[in-house]
Amino acid sequence: MHYNSLIYGRAEPAASPFTAVVILTIISAKTFDPRLMWEVVRSRRKTYP
Repeated sequence: MHYNSLIYGRAEPAASPFTAVVILTIISAKTFDPRLMWEVVRSRRKTYP
């Protein structure tokens, strides 16, 4: 069987946006702190029982 025709493709137009999305995802995952969300929830519970 010949798979070359199925596998062949050009990724040039999508390579730059894909790389940008991957880099932004890595940066956001490293900087996101979910504990900050829970602190807001706790403070709202104290004000609104």
